[in-house]
Amino acid sequence: MSPQDTDDRLATILGPNLEAATQRLIAYVAVAAVVVSLIISLI
Repeated sequence: MSPQDTDDRLATILGPNLEAATQRLIAYVAVAAVVVSLIISLI
């Protein structure tokens, strides 16, 4: 992965539309929480 890819990804995540970026961040957090809860339940 090149630094340019990372910059593009950050620009996509942050984007000019803060509301959409916030919703995307919330979605990432929700997915992470589900993954963590699944891992904990498997241990």
